[in-house]
Amino acid sequence: MTSRKVVISNKYKYLIIKSLSSKFSIKLLCEISNISRSAYYKWTNTSNQCKDREIMDKILAIYNDNRKVYGYRRINISLKRTFGINVNHKKVLRLMQKLKIQSIIKMKKFKYKNPIANEYAKIENNVLNRNFEAKTLNQKWVADITYLRYGNGCRAYPSAMMDLNNNEIIGYKLSTSLEIEFVIDTVKTAISKCSREKLKDLIIHSD
Repeated sequence: MTSRKVVISNKYKYLIIKSLSSKFSIKLLCEISNISRSAYYKWTNTSNQCKDREIMDKILAIYNDNRKVYGYRRINISLKRTFGINVNHKKVLRLMQKLKIQSIIKMKKFKYKNPIANEYAKIENNVLNRNFEAKTLNQKWVADITYLRYGNGCRAYPSAMMDLNNNEIIGYKLSTSLEIEFVIDTVKTAISKCSREKLKDLIIHSD
């Protein structure tokens, strides 16, 4: 009886090396597989480029399907929900920059200083401390005000409340003036959508 020699393709060897690379050194695995490290790294780079190209195609589809208004954070959420692709939002931003696309909606940051409010306001400690990650819904909300120009030198002020867990806008108001009641109404709108029990550990942050 003659034994048949099993020939393993280099591609299969690359996949085995990649799967074991967390437990053993690349150098050792390449020596055992009779593969040069330069060949393995070249395959890895090519493989990553193919994956990036696939993700970029999905990003472009989401971007165009949503009339080019989605930014990298909302596209990142859509990648996970629609295609099951879970990647870091920074990578989505990098790939969008590579595609030379961005949201067509650009709102300028606007900090409103009310001299009357500043005189009586109590400044609380920054509990959030730039930790914008929320593991559950209704754990951390952030509020912000921007402005949009329209007509003949007129301005509109959108005030929005966003849940940092899923980046969902849970409350918003639009006003042509910066009365403090307008901001309070935004908070009330968001809070009215949830029971008091769900909001017991809520942190609301605003600049």
